[in-house]
Amino acid sequence: DAKQFLSFTSATKEPGKHPEAVKMAAELAKVTNNLPALMLVAVDSEYRTNYEKAVESYTRILRDYPAFHPAARNLGLQYFNNPKDCDKAYDLLYKVRDQYSKDVDFCRALGILACQRNAYDRAMLLLQSNGGKPAADAEALFYLAKAQFKLKKPEARENLERAVRGGLRKNLEQEAQQMLDSLKK
Repeated sequence: DAKQFLSFTSATKEPGKHPEAVKMAAELAKVTNNLPALMLVAVDSEYRTNYEKAVESYTRILRDYPAFHPAARNLGLQYFNNPKDCDKAYDLLYKVRDQYSKDVDFCRALGILACQRNAYDRAMLLLQSNGGKPAADAEALFYLAKAQFKLKKPEARENLERAVRGGLRKNLEQEAQQMLDSLKK
């Protein structure tokens, strides 16, 4: 009914604050393929950092509703956060890229994945726009700078330096330093 639909839909924004709706959705999702219930179960699994359950739930949604872009976006972001699933992440996120061009998390993830696939023009575009905001965290800034470096853009040096100052993981910091050293030559 409409009241249940609104309850499930609003609970997807903050599932931790709506335990009764989550419980009702979980029960309904066991016996039907009610989209709002399935989505709430998936979002709640994500909220609880249950990767396997979130992936299973989003996969079920996309099996039943293949054109439901929010599930593709969220599943792609789940895959992005699991290094062994980056190819799946790229494929899903790339398919729905037009719907999420202003989504910061989406642009960051797809931009990093594009850079890892040597699609430097696309990576630079996504990470520069980053949903309308410039790359803010050190990792996103590193991948933006790496794309700029590979494309021989003058701003690569400044962004590499900013990324290093921002606190990169050791392997990325070493790669950034190698690029900076090659720029000094």
